[in-house]
Amino acid sequence: MTELYTPENKQRDKDLVAEFSRRKLRPYLDGLFAQQLAVVNDPSPVIVAHPGRRGGKTHTMMSWLFKGMQDTVGTTSAYLALTRGSAKRIMWEEMKRANAQHKLGFAFGEVELKVSDLLTGSCILLGGADDAEQPVAEELGTAR
Repeated sequence: MTELYTPENKQRDKDLVAEFSRRKLRPYLDGLFAQQLAVVNDPSPVIVAHPGRRGGKTHTMMSWLFKGMQDTVGTTSAYLALTRGSAKRIMWEEMKRANAQHKLGFAFGEVELKVSDLLTGSCILLGGADDAEQPVAEELGTAR
């Protein structure tokens, strides 16, 4: 019979627990103000906000998507803008910057604009409302 807990397995398990604990701190929430945190932490299935110009929409949505990806195993979330190009311009670099700054460990797929959390198996897809034939629609099961 093979021993389940070798020293290497014990260390790997300790490392995984430490990583989960570190990531539960959610460092990307630290810079948000009260109204943004209210949106990110709202458990409602539908949230409506009217932040206006320079109201922190990008960081709020990014934080909400990251939190959902870390909290729920095996989910696929979508960030949709009018076009795929505008989704990339608005959100992609911000997500990559936050990942590097906070050492979140997310994986980025440049071609399909996909952010993956390898610990939970969840992902975020960026796309445009005009891309019914593209990866976001296919992943969500809405392609024509």
